[in-house]
Amino acid sequence: MSRDLDGWLRYIEQLHPREIDLGLDRPRRVLGALAPGRIAPVVITVAGTNGKGSCCAFLANILQAAGLRTGVYTSPHLQRYNERIAIDGAAVTDDELVRAFERVEQARDTTPLTYFEFGTLAALDLFAAADIDVAVLEVGMGGRLDAVNIVEPDAAIVTSIGIDHVDWLGSDREAIAREKAGVFRRATAAIVGDPDPPQTLLDCATQSGADLRLLGHDFVVESDNGGWQYRSGISCWDELPIPGFGGSEQLRNAACALAALEQLRPQLDLRRAHLVAGIVATQPPGRCHRLHARGFEWWLDVAHNTEAAITLARALEATPATGRTLAVCGFMRGKPVAEFASQLRTQVNAWWCVAADYHRAMLASEVAHELRGVVDAEITDAGSIEKGLVAAIDSARPGDRIVVCGSFLIVGAALDYLSRLPALESG
Repeated sequence: MSRDLDGWLRYIEQLHPREIDLGLDRPRRVLGALAPGRIAPVVITVAGTNGKGSCCAFLANILQAAGLRTGVYTSPHLQRYNERIAIDGAAVTDDELVRAFERVEQARDTTPLTYFEFGTLAALDLFAAADIDVAVLEVGMGGRLDAVNIVEPDAAIVTSIGIDHVDWLGSDREAIAREKAGVFRRATAAIVGDPDPPQTLLDCATQSGADLRLLGHDFVVESDNGGWQYRSGISCWDELPIPGFGGSEQLRNAACALAALEQLRPQLDLRRAHLVAGIVATQPPGRCHRLHARGFEWWLDVAHNTEAAITLARALEATPATGRTLAVCGFMRGKPVAEFASQLRTQVNAWWCVAADYHRAMLASEVAHELRGVVDAEITDAGSIEKGLVAAIDSARPGDRIVVCGSFLIVGAALDYLSRLPALESG
């Protein structure tokens, strides 16, 4: 039976009885039937609690600036599933995805696959067929048992270690670090961007025989006359442009990308001009993403855990509004909503709590309940995302800004809504 893309997405959502089933045996077996060779001459894997999507964007833009055909796999998406798989900066088409899903379906035979595993295999199939030079693969969750880890990388990055997905990865940084260190390989560059990496991460890297490269030890970032400088035992690149989004954490993410790329320079012809062009071109949507619509400044950020809330709060503080800061927020179940809001309590003057149309989404009333007693600002149970956005707009006065945060689904829905409004501008 033929299916369009929406039909396939509905199909793979219900294919496996469990939404998450961590393990490599099933996807590895299907990959062997689907694309038994290497998917690309060079593969870079990116894991981390926060920052991995931004790091992937830096890698992709630098590689493309160097003229290298690059495939990038990230998740989740904001507006369209196609965003997850891009080749040379362009999302794959519906037809390309459908054909890849058909090939995965044939290769899997009776092997059950989760939604994420099916999509990961489709991405690997598309990259194997596209004659790309480099594949950049974002780990979905953890690392050790994530489907992306069926691919052998030439360099592996862990951007940061924070508390998230505790039901699957553990409730402390040491346990979570152990899972993320599973992407490291013997005699392969292992880049760590966390300024205070847990000891378990270092121990696992040593046990794996990886070539460990630590931020602050093996490579450093320094301010440099309005730009920044990257230094290591291999390279010194100065007067690099400051990323156009976020704060100091984006320097760390960019530095992780450079640390991986310099380890691969024998295979990749990279020059400083490529780094500059790639950094300037990087502005991933939903990461301190600033827009103007309906006369107000909007900040869209997919932050959904405590560490990401701290980063967002710092960015808001560094760029104060002339008026108030209004927040529209919604979360998936299991997220630390009260801790998240407490990090933003001095920055946000009013909250509209909303719910995504998704089975794992918290109700708006549940989000509002979590916020009460944590923040002193006005809290409104707005119901749907669109109702929350409309209410925030109606309440806003000249000079106010509106922040949308809490999950990819909330930010994606906000982008959909704002794209329908007149005079939408970035920056």
